[in-house]
Amino acid sequence: MLLTLDFSGVSNITSSFVNSSFVQLADDFGYDKVKSTIVIKGVNRQIANILRNRMTRMAA
Repeated sequence: MLLTLDFSGVSNITSSFVNSSFVQLADDFGYDKVKSTIVIKGVNRQIANILRNRMTRMAA
């Protein structure tokens, strides 16, 4: 099962949002499970960079 998160129309997200959602999910279910289950679409460059940077740090 995949979960699609569509950020179309969202101009900005905060690092606290990423930490309280994606990081918490990774802590609860594991990084690999989150990465293989969640599909993110409709992101602008700023949101993509925040998500990519945080997910890269989580994977390390």
